[in-house]
Formats: sequence, C-alpha cells, structure tokens
Amino acid sequence: MTTVLGVALAAVVLSLTAALAYALLTSWRRMLQDEAPLPVFAMLDRRQVGDREDLESDALAIAARRCAFCGRKQECRAWLASAKSESCPPYCPNAGLFQG
Repeated sequence: MTTVLGVALAAVVLSLTAALAYALLTSWRRMLQDEAPLPVFAMLDRRQVGDREDLESDALAIAARRCAFCGRKQECRAWLASAKSESCPPYCPNAGLFQG
C-alpha cells in the first residue's frame, strides 16, 4: 500500500511542477516577445506621479515587473492612446501606484 501511495504522491508533485514550469515559461515568452516600451512609463508621465527619481527604486522595479508580466499591455497602450481622463485602467496591476 505504501508503494501505491508513494507513486500517487510523486505523480501529484510531478504534475504541480509541470504546471508551474508551464506558467513560468508562458510568462517569460510573453515578456520577451513584446519589444515596445512598457506602458507603466507612459502612465507615470501621463499621471505626473513624479519624477522617476522621486520614486523608490524598489517601487519602480516592482511596477515595471508587474507591467512586464501583465497580459493586457496591448489594451493598456490602446487606453493610453485614447487619452481617457480616468486615473488608470481598472485592470492595471499598478493602480495603487497611480492613485497614491
């Protein structure tokens, strides 16, 4: 019985590892295929959050990473091009940075 349990546990661990590897690979490929500037920088300029030097380097790095891994960069660029007056798109992972 312990052999069956060990095999089942190994199968679960292997499945979870494969799912995690697939998710990381997909995010990495999405990030590398997009050669346009990240929308977060245009948004910082547009919202006049402050000079980039005023932001803590950690906060700017986290915001850039969130933007790089976001799957909605094309929608965000279209939103920025539309010149809407809202603070930021509702789906933006950096909404807290732009509102505060």
